[in-house]
Amino acid sequence: MFKLFRVRDSVEPEPVAVVPSGMDVKLSDKTSGPTIWFLVVAGSASTTLALVAKRILHDHPHARIVAIDSEAFNTQTRSKVVWDAPGEVLRLAPEDLGLINFSKRRALPGRVNLLLNGGQFAFDRLVRRIEKDLAHVRPDLVVTCNDTFYAQRAFLSAARKMGADTVLVQEGPFTIVRSKEAAPRPGLIPKMALAARKLGLIPPTMPYGAYGHSMVLATSQDYAGRFVAAGVAPHTIRFIGVPRFDPLLQIARSRSDPPRVIYVFQPFVAQGRVAGSAARATLAEMAKGFAIAYERMPFTLVTRPHPRSDHETFGHFEDCLTIPYSRSAGGPLDEEVAGASCSVGHYSIGLLESLMMGVPVVSMPIPIEAFTERLEGEKQLWFDEAGVPYARSADEFAELLIDALTHGVPSTTDVTAETGPMDGKATDRAAEAIAKLLKDRSDG
Repeated sequence: MFKLFRVRDSVEPEPVAVVPSGMDVKLSDKTSGPTIWFLVVAGSASTTLALVAKRILHDHPHARIVAIDSEAFNTQTRSKVVWDAPGEVLRLAPEDLGLINFSKRRALPGRVNLLLNGGQFAFDRLVRRIEKDLAHVRPDLVVTCNDTFYAQRAFLSAARKMGADTVLVQEGPFTIVRSKEAAPRPGLIPKMALAARKLGLIPPTMPYGAYGHSMVLATSQDYAGRFVAAGVAPHTIRFIGVPRFDPLLQIARSRSDPPRVIYVFQPFVAQGRVAGSAARATLAEMAKGFAIAYERMPFTLVTRPHPRSDHETFGHFEDCLTIPYSRSAGGPLDEEVAGASCSVGHYSIGLLESLMMGVPVVSMPIPIEAFTERLEGEKQLWFDEAGVPYARSADEFAELLIDALTHGVPSTTDVTAETGPMDGKATDRAAEAIAKLLKDRSDG
């Protein structure tokens, strides 16, 4: 079943229709403006795209916004998309578009589920099915933050067959943009996957941003260069900043007594980027450091899971804690950071946001040899090279945390290579670039 919602402002979505798969009915009346699909998944991508959608509607009030939630295709997680913008929300699962979900009995990566469905042949069927079933919401434009997962690529391919332009908005800092000459990852499974792609058994891979978009909106000039190295045509690239960081300039920090520490967790194990045993050992050491620091200087600890956190790893960390703590209710990260005396973590973008807001940061790195994805590990090096306090033992962590809580000196790290201009106008620049693309499309 396709579940269609209409969202008004930022309230909870209310159901307006349930439409069977393979339907031949309109999902809603066609508006006089362009139809724009936003391909959304859980986490910061949906936040970014919702901001852009609201800004586009400010200038194009008759535009038809259709948010396509394909999170269910990521069969390793059970995260939920929150769409905080007006428009229609179409929540789709593999079964809605003719695929079998083999992960119902055992968690499997999405790409494995596609392979079990027939690999490249299943992908081609999926594209045709999307083109057929969503013909009544034929897009003029598709906007996405993701183009490396097969589900997003299927929607992009189907939309282009229907005549749409596509735009990629870089999700944010620490994005992995591989060079088109990058060597394949070491190991047996990557080698087998490469052989399967050469034989046409599974869809080919290509670097992030290089899926033939009409326009790529990079966060910074530095990333624009990386996209060019990945094979993206230079004339299609604009750099805009990070839309979801725009509100950071308006958020006032608040003080708390006793000091408030927020631990920003990230789903490195669930995403298959870090070996679980190494992550758990680091989390246990950090929990020990919290206990040492708390004995010398009491503070309030808030743990904040990520939307795609795996419960086993996060639960392990909380089981290791021997001091009082509370789990975050899951509100906006920037608002929680604003009330913190210190942010701690590993290499999360939440730590970068903390730096931007003037909140002291302390990190405990994951051992580099534990990373199954080399470029993921290089994100962590950025914090080290930028001079962010890094602890490698429980005692070091306690010392750095107490120092941050006592002196409260924020980092002076220059983050603009990752964030681009920080003037609160990134969303405006994204909407203006998209508006020009729409105008050129209607004129030409």
